[in-house]
Amino acid sequence: MTPTPVFERLWHRTLDRLLAETTATVVLLTLPLLTQLPMLRVWSHLPRLQALAGATVDEFNAVIRASVARSPRLVLADVEPEIRRILRAGQSVTGWQLPCQVRRGYLDFEPLRGLRRQVWSGGLITFDGLHPTHTGTALLTNVVIDALRARGWNVPRIDLAAVARDDDLLQHPSPHSWAALRYYLRRNYDRSVETTTARTWPIELRRGREV
Repeated sequence: MTPTPVFERLWHRTLDRLLAETTATVVLLTLPLLTQLPMLRVWSHLPRLQALAGATVDEFNAVIRASVARSPRLVLADVEPEIRRILRAGQSVTGWQLPCQVRRGYLDFEPLRGLRRQVWSGGLITFDGLHPTHTGTALLTNVVIDALRARGWNVPRIDLAAVARDDDLLQHPSPHSWAALRYYLRRNYDRSVETTTARTWPIELRRGREV
């Protein structure tokens, strides 16, 4: 894992070069806690490792937030609190007038579960368990737009309901999506988890050594 001082040095170097070589406004996004997303829960058996990853993301985000002061051309889009909000409470679809029924009344950062015309949960993460759907991307893009609007940019917000109505992954739920994802994770990640932890993480954080 990259130490925070190394990240800070490289981050500032990158920003300084962008500011020196362009006249662009640069939008900075904070990092989500990726270990909470489905694909990276393969490390759920290592709570100390997940705690370390969470603390590191918090430290990196502190660097990102503080770096906005380096130039008036830097704009902070703080997506991390929005992702935490949705992980905790979901995204309400009240008033969206979707052609499918969302049984619990909200979408969340999980792969879609349901049957045709009826969604049980999910909708904001694709079936790879990591990348957002069109609706999830639009939701996070609005955080960027809000940051630009706060700085005087005249940028209209994205109509989430309109995006959701055209989102194929949301409109055509498959009852097999979770089973497919679990198979995908087992096939592609279970073996690599042991290899990755053995090569990367301190020995006290590996499987069987949690205290």
